[in-house]
This record gives sequence, C-alpha cells and structure tokens, in this order.
Amino acid sequence: MTLIFLLILPSLFNKFHPFFFNILLLLYSLILVMKLNYLFNNYWYSYLFYLLMIGGIMILILYMTSISNNEIYMMKFNYFYIKLFFIGMISYYYYHINIVNMTSENLNMWNLLKSINMMELKILFLNLSVSVFMLLYLFIMMIITVMILSKNNVPLRQMNYEKNF
Repeated sequence: MTLIFLLILPSLFNKFHPFFFNILLLLYSLILVMKLNYLFNNYWYSYLFYLLMIGGIMILILYMTSISNNEIYMMKFNYFYIKLFFIGMISYYYYHINIVNMTSENLNMWNLLKSINMMELKILFLNLSVSVFMLLYLFIMMIITVMILSKNNVPLRQMNYEKNF
C-alpha cells in the first residue's frame, strides 16, 4: 500500500485542489477495504470503514461545492492513467497466486505471505498515521468551510424556490 501512495503522491504535489485529495482519500479507502477483505473472513469492519470514508468524501464535496460552485478546473489524466496502470500491474503480480497448482511448499509460502500481510496490517493500524491524517483532513476541511461560510453569512446549502401564490 505504501508503494501505491509513493507512486500517486508525486503527481499530486503541484495540484492542491480538494478534488485530488478526494480522489486520494477514495483510493486509500478502497485499497484498505480490499486489504481488510483479503485478510479477514469478517467483512463488516471493512464495510463500516468504507461507509465512513465515503460519507466523509460526500460531505467534503458538499462543502467544496458550497464554497466554489462555479469554478471550472481542468485536469490532465495522462500521467495519472500511466501510474494507475503500473499500480494495477504491481498489485496483480503481488497478489496473483495459482491456487489450483498449489503444492505443500506453495501452501507454506501462502501461509507465510498471509502472516506477513497480517503483520503489515497490524503495523498499519498501530501506527495509524495515514488513517489519522485522512480523518484529520476531513475534520479540518469541515471546520475551515464552516468558518468561511459563517464569516460571509452564506448558507451551507442554497435553497432555490419560488413562491407560487
């Protein structure tokens, strides 16, 4: 997972638009959910984590559209698509194991790989640096948006209705 973010982040350093951080947050949550589904037989934790992060992303999009709803931002995805292709290739070769032709040696390697992944997951949740950063980002963006809107006396959601009498 660290390799994927090392590939994605350099292309995003010059673009500090909230849309790119939303994409990064979505990719992080999807990768973590797939990793949790891969390691555990219980899918509820990953499902709850996914719903929490998607809810945060939706609220963040609501905040950003209330601040700058008419801003047009052009994106160039050429470099991003190339990186996404390489990330897909790396993850395919990392997790692709032929279960049909599995011998006892391969089964031992499979168990070793699962134990290494479990240790990596424990380190990820003990460290919590990326998860805490993403959650703090959502929280700080919420506070900044509410402060900007309250200073300008603008509602969070504009109500457009006509009075029909």
